[in-house]
Amino acid sequence: MPMSLLPTGDFPQPVALGSPGAGVSSAGSSGGLSGGRLRRLSAALMLGALTMSGIAACAPSTPKPATPVFAASAGIEAQIDDEPTFCDPADSYDKPGPQALRILLNATYGPIASGITRSCDGTVSDHHEGRALDWMADYANPDTRAKALAVIDWLRATDQGNANAVARRLGLQYFIYNKQMYGSWNNFNPTPYACGTDPTACHVNHIHFSFTWAGAYKQTSFWRGSVLPTVPSAGSSFIVDARSAAPALAPAQLGSGRTYTVEVSGTYRYGLAAGQVGDAACSQSGSTWAATRPAAPFGSSALKLKIGGGYGVGGTSWTPVVNTGGGCNTRDHWYRMTVRSWSALTITGLILDGRADNSGSLTVKILPAG
Repeated sequence: MPMSLLPTGDFPQPVALGSPGAGVSSAGSSGGLSGGRLRRLSAALMLGALTMSGIAACAPSTPKPATPVFAASAGIEAQIDDEPTFCDPADSYDKPGPQALRILLNATYGPIASGITRSCDGTVSDHHEGRALDWMADYANPDTRAKALAVIDWLRATDQGNANAVARRLGLQYFIYNKQMYGSWNNFNPTPYACGTDPTACHVNHIHFSFTWAGAYKQTSFWRGSVLPTVPSAGSSFIVDARSAAPALAPAQLGSGRTYTVEVSGTYRYGLAAGQVGDAACSQSGSTWAATRPAAPFGSSALKLKIGGGYGVGGTSWTPVVNTGGGCNTRDHWYRMTVRSWSALTITGLILDGRADNSGSLTVKILPAG
C-alpha cells in the first residue's frame, strides 16, 4: 500500500502486556522499551499489517473462462442426463464439444494434460463415444486445484436467473472432481462419488466432464448463441445414415412435457450379399424378414433404428403402420413410436449395426401428437 495512505505523526503509546520477563517490558523498566521505541515498534507493526492487508486485497483471483453474452431470447438448456449407446470402434473419436471446452480451458489456464476418447474395452462409457473430457487438474496441486475449483464455480454460476448456466449451455450431463459427483439430475449439487482410494478412479487428479449428444456436437447455446428450436407443429425431419457409427442429432428438440410421434421410413443395406436389407425394425436374410437377428453384432437389438436422447425416452420398439407379419412392414417400411419427455430434450437416431459394408439411410420425422 502506498506510504501516502498511512496516518502522519506518532501513534498512541500502547499498553505493555505481561510482566517485564514476559517478552514485552513495562515502559521505563530495566531492559524494557522506552516510550519512543514502543511508538516506533507500533508504527512498524501497523505498517506491516497494512502492507500485508494490501497484498491480500490486491492479490489476483484465479481467472475463469470467457463466457459469451446471451440475449434473454436465447433460452437455456434443460438439466437432463443423456444415455450412452454402445462402444463401436468406428465411433471412438473426439467429438467437437469436448474439444472446444479443452481449447477454452487451455486458453484460460495454459496447457494442462487432458484426454477425450478411449478405445472400446467391453464397458459402457462416454469416453468410448468421444463425448467425455478428462482435464488433469490435480486436487493435490494447489495451483491446478485453484483452477479446477474456479471452473466449477464458473459452471455452476447463475446467469439471468438460470442456475448452473454454463454447465447447461455447454450441454454437460455431469462432472466429477475430488470424490464429488455434480449431476444435472441433482441441479449439479455435489454428492459423494463412490470409489476406492485410487486418485484416478476417485477423480482426484482430474475433472471428468460428460456431455449430452447435443453438447458433444456443439449444438448448444454456448456455441450456437441460442438453444435448438422446439419441434414445430409441422414436424421436424432428419436423416440417419447407415454408414455412420455416431448418432445423428435432430435439428429440433422435444418440448417439455409434450408427447410426440416419431415416424421412420426407408431401407438400407447392412451387407453386400443379395437380400441383406434392413429397415427401422426388421431385416431381410434371403427372402425372409424378421424383427430380430440374435447373432448379429450388438445383440438382439441389432439391425434396428434406436431413438435416443435421454434415459427412458425412445428405444427400438417400433410399431408397423401396416403389419405384414412378425411386427414387420414389408409393404412400405413405415413405422411409428410415441415419445414423451418431462424436460426439453434433443433426439438422436442410430442404426445398430456394423458399418464397414453398409449403405443407404432412413428418414426420421418427429411430429407433435394430438
